[in-house]
Amino acid sequence: MAYLDEISQVWHLVRESFRPELSDVITDLWMGGLEVVDFQGSTVTMKAESEVKIRVVTSKYKADIERRFSEMLGFDVTLTLVCTEPTVIPPDEPSILQR
Repeated sequence: MAYLDEISQVWHLVRESFRPELSDVITDLWMGGLEVVDFQGSTVTMKAESEVKIRVVTSKYKADIERRFSEMLGFDVTLTLVCTEPTVIPPDEPSILQR
């Protein structure tokens, strides 16, 4: 899947473009670890390791990430974020096997 490597390279440029405005610490905290996992049509799907990161990136940076991807690729891009964090069933909830 060479196209994912190419989109990942674009993501690297997008992420680096935030450093002058934010800081290395903020850029690494919220955008570090985001990884391109799919590119279909004009939608870039990226995975994050936590729901917290997804919430913050979505509320604070998603529109700007989409804009920067769009500027670099030459067409409108939509960003979708998915979580790699395992879903944990709270101890007081019965598991599927117990239902």
